[in-house]
Amino acid sequence: SSSHAHQVMGKIQTGFTRTARVACSLRGHQLYVCGDSNVIKTFSGEKFEDIKEIVTHSGNEPFDVTVTVDEHLVYTDWEDGSINIMKGEKVERLVKLVDWKPQAICCTSSCELLVAIQLADRSQSKVVRYNDSRVIQEIQYTDSRNLLYSNPAFIEENKNQDIVVSDWTKQAVVVVTKMGKFRYDYRGNPQTPRHKAFNPCGLATDSIGHILVADCDNFVIHVIDKTGQFLLFIDSCHLQYPWGLCIDRTDNLFVAECYSNDVKRIKYQK
Repeated sequence: SSSHAHQVMGKIQTGFTRTARVACSLRGHQLYVCGDSNVIKTFSGEKFEDIKEIVTHSGNEPFDVTVTVDEHLVYTDWEDGSINIMKGEKVERLVKLVDWKPQAICCTSSCELLVAIQLADRSQSKVVRYNDSRVIQEIQYTDSRNLLYSNPAFIEENKNQDIVVSDWTKQAVVVVTKMGKFRYDYRGNPQTPRHKAFNPCGLATDSIGHILVADCDNFVIHVIDKTGQFLLFIDSCHLQYPWGLCIDRTDNLFVAECYSNDVKRIKYQK
């Protein structure tokens, strides 16, 4: 069957009116959430009942959040073109871009940062790999010099180190190798329950290299394998506008619903 029974284990109420992005810490029982405010919230404890608030340095709403291998929160600030890291109780600026705006961000298994950036006039986009604040790779074109990305919204590294990007303008998930060579794009599956156009948003990758894609307007999550083959929908959890996704090390799936203040915790079986 193309869908599986997954179970909602709980809901975390974020207090945002539009909940956007979620990131899980690798080690612990911690969830970072941002939405329509200048506050990033950290939920921890058995039932995620302990809440800490981190205010962005600039007072702007963050675009995306991620957690490094050694448990530091990193967030992108689109408005002021910065990438920021939380060290202890202090926010430090890691990178300040000129002319470019940082959007999606993720931390790789080798503790580098992959960041999707876009020119302020939105005419060009690329993915940049940082080691600390140093650019060590830029990914922008296919072999035939076509642009890989138009409006990269979310980014994730798969277990085989492929770089997975959901692109709002292309309405596709674009996958390249670690070296930046185009592998495939995934353009959705026509069997979605609401039969709306594929609107790929949040991404997560599981321990065996499957890729989960939130399809916001169709109220489902697509699960594809590392070659881009559709496997199944997660569609039994009454999802409403699923936006941000993350999976923790014990295979809990967290789904931020864009227009509610809920993050749903779903037991995700591969």
